[in-house]
Amino acid sequence: MKKVNKQIALLLSAFLLATGMTACGGGGGGNDVELDEGGNVRPGGGGNETKITFWGVGDENEVAVFQNLVKEFNKKYDGSIEVYYEAKTDGDYE
Repeated sequence: MKKVNKQIALLLSAFLLATGMTACGGGGGGNDVELDEGGNVRPGGGGNETKITFWGVGDENEVAVFQNLVKEFNKKYDGSIEVYYEAKTDGDYE
C-alpha cells in the first residue's frame, strides 16, 4: 500500500509539473514577457505590460521591505512588468 501511495504521489507531482510548465509556456502571444538577446526583460508578443498582484502577511517592517522591493522592481522593469503588493493581516490569511 505504501508503494502505491508513493507511485500516486509521483504521478500527481509529474502531472502538476507538466501542467504548470504548459501554463507558463506562453506561445499565445499574450501579455507574457520575453528576454532579448542581452537577457533583458521585454514585453511579450502582445506588447502589453504584464501585471502581477501578490500579497503577504507581516509586521510593518516586513511590509516596508516588500513595498521597497516592489518599487525598485517596478522601476527596473517599467513597461514590461508591473507588480502590485497587498499587505494582509493575520486574520485575512485564509
